[in-house]
Formats: sequence, C-alpha cells, structure tokens
Amino acid sequence: MAQGEAERVPWYLAQQALLYIAVHDPRAIQAQGTPRTNRSYWRLLAFLKGERDVSSDREFAIAAVVSRRSFLSKDQAVELVGRMLTPKRFAEVAALDIEFARDLFRAVDRQLTVPASIADDLGIAEWSSSEDMRSLQSYIQDKGPLNPLRNEIGVLSFAEKFIAHLKQGNLPEVVTPSTTQISVRQVGSYVHVERVMFRSAQTTPTYRSIYTAPSWAPEPQRWRFQLGYLLR
Repeated sequence: MAQGEAERVPWYLAQQALLYIAVHDPRAIQAQGTPRTNRSYWRLLAFLKGERDVSSDREFAIAAVVSRRSFLSKDQAVELVGRMLTPKRFAEVAALDIEFARDLFRAVDRQLTVPASIADDLGIAEWSSSEDMRSLQSYIQDKGPLNPLRNEIGVLSFAEKFIAHLKQGNLPEVVTPSTTQISVRQVGSYVHVERVMFRSAQTTPTYRSIYTAPSWAPEPQRWRFQLGYLLR
C-alpha cells in the first residue's frame, strides 16, 4: 500500500492507509497514473502537498477547511492555503470556517478585498466612533479575554440595553460585535454598559453571517440567539 499499489487490497484498507499517510506524511506516497479507487483521498493528499490547485472555489474551500481542521496546524494550513488564495476562494472559506478565514486574513496582511458582509463577521469593518463609544469587537480585542465586561455587571447591563432596543423594535436582523457600539462607566474594577448602538450588518445572497439566527427558530425568539452570540 505504501508503494502506491493500494488497489490490490480491499478499498477500505486502502482508505485507512491513505488517511494514515495524510496525517503523518503526505509526501511519502505518489499516485501512479489516475487512481481507480478512493479518488477523493488521493485528491486530498495532492492538496496537502500543494500539488493540486483545484479549479472550483467551493471545492478549494472544502479542501482547505478539511486540511486545517483534520490534518494541519494553524501555521501549516495558513502557509499552504495562503499561497493559493484569491478573494473568491477566501469568501468561500469564510462561509465554511470564519475562524480559519480570520487566520488567513491576518497572514496575508490585508492584501485581500473582503466583502462588507464578511468584514463584519471578521471584525475588520470600519465604523467611526465618538470619544465615548467604541465597537464591542475593538473593546474586547483591546482589553483581552479577562476584560472588565466579563462579569455579571458587564453582561447584565449589556443585556439590559440590548433588550431595550428589542422592545423599541429597532434591532437589526443581523448584529455582530463589529456592528455594535457601546459606552461604559467604570464601577470599581468592573464596567457598567451605559449605552448601546447597532448598525445593520451587510448581507448578501451568497454569504450567511455566522451571527444570523437559525431559520428554524420562531421569529419572536430569534433575539435570544442574537444576544447569545454577542455575549459569547
């Protein structure tokens, strides 16, 4: 099997051998001619070796995400996928795995043209701020995981302002951390959210924001998901 003669054994054993090689050393084997069995696994091996630049943007994104989540470390995946990336392929990756898309965006150093809808999810969309207002995304990013909002006072005061917008009927359909602005007041070592503003996130027919409430949720209950996404 290791010499490329996997067709001489049952397909399921060949499949397991190819998966083992994909995990440990994709370069240890070469396909001889056009494989007659397990073609998807051979295609994956070729992609992991950087030898297969697929033509379909959707197929590329699937191979990229599978490689990242099943076979490669973050740095390895970014290096492999980054050199074959185009704006359309990036959009397809973002639709499948926004965290991996964020890693890729950082690596290419803003060399990609990113649609507004994806920029909102990535947290890179620009929104002018006043002196006392800033986006939830930038506040959390600047303050780190142990930020002053990460406590009961911060969470409940934010939820209170969110629900006030809900009752007024001015809550956008899609709300992201980068389209949410807050102002806070210091309370000891914590902060209290004094004001919240929302900007409607950009939407397109071809991209579904990760902050979109699930379609199966009853419309009167979708705000619970919106709030939960932000609190998370």
